[in-house]
Amino acid sequence: MRIIVTGGGTGGHVYPALAVVEAFKNLDPNVEVLFVGSNRGLEREIVEKSGLAFVGMEVKGFQKKTPGDILETTIKAAGAVLKALRLIKRFKPDLVFGTGGYVSGPMVLAGTLSGKFTAIHEQNVHPGKTTRMLEKRVKRTYISFPETLSALKHPERALLTGNPVRSQFKHLGKEQCRAKLGIDEALLVLSFGGSGGAKRLNETMMLVMNHFRNHPKVRIIHVTGKAHYERFMKLLEQNEFSMGNNLKVMPYLFDMPDYLAAADLVISRAGATTIAELTAVSTPSILIPSPNVSENHQEYNARSLERAGVSVLLPERHLNDTKIISMIQEWVEQPEKLDKMKGKFASVQRGDAADLIVKDLVQAMSAR
Repeated sequence: MRIIVTGGGTGGHVYPALAVVEAFKNLDPNVEVLFVGSNRGLEREIVEKSGLAFVGMEVKGFQKKTPGDILETTIKAAGAVLKALRLIKRFKPDLVFGTGGYVSGPMVLAGTLSGKFTAIHEQNVHPGKTTRMLEKRVKRTYISFPETLSALKHPERALLTGNPVRSQFKHLGKEQCRAKLGIDEALLVLSFGGSGGAKRLNETMMLVMNHFRNHPKVRIIHVTGKAHYERFMKLLEQNEFSMGNNLKVMPYLFDMPDYLAAADLVISRAGATTIAELTAVSTPSILIPSPNVSENHQEYNARSLERAGVSVLLPERHLNDTKIISMIQEWVEQPEKLDKMKGKFASVQRGDAADLIVKDLVQAMSAR
């Protein structure tokens, strides 16, 4: 079998795609995979690290700014469709599978125009523009949340699977991961702003870290995002904030599974993949939806975990160090509250999404 997998712009579209590829390879080690992503996102580095062939496209999302921006985006999208058609003619895939992001639209559309079996996965509660554009054309739409079904125009083609996560998340034990990472019994707080980082969260966490510097019962690991790391370290220096022995700052985490499983509390954005990975390892969180994403989809994601009682939703407009410090301090003094949140994850955990998707795809393709 030959498969084109496409998605990107952020790690949130890439990791579910890699999880599905892994499930295909477990079923058939000889499957041939080509990953098509954007030239601007993180996916090239992530995908090539996983050993897959990668082709980049020059595409940008519709931002609805000036007429010039719209024209440029339209021209690039048309060029991407033509390039995608040439890729399909050359690679001859049996399946084109998209996980969202502006790059997957032209590639999956080209798949439908070429008569290939096409399918997409929507990670968010609220379906994005790419999903809404493609769902009438593809054979299958896989969704992560039951609430998404009512927002689709063709629910008869949809299947609720959950959001695929990497196999590393499937058998992680908290104590095992803490021992591996050399983390003691202190309450471990892991904070990050998604694969690209988040300026406001970085500034807040700098103050939070300064407050808990050398605190005997709190350990904080903060991930700035590569683009923000140097600025963050300069701010620490300018404000004369010294790093305590319980604090650690990193630009990016490639071994995120171990850290998420080891953490007692995660403070992060509410991207769909983050939601799925937190759910897989049953780690409570404070979720701060990005106000800069299309159609506020991260808030819909965060509310799904808040309703389940496993997360606290904190809008960015209300984000400050005082609130974060207060919540951490409360959970240090009353750890049973975090334990109670952790115990509620069973209500939102599903089966192995990647395996469900691959099993359904194989059955549907064989029935053609």
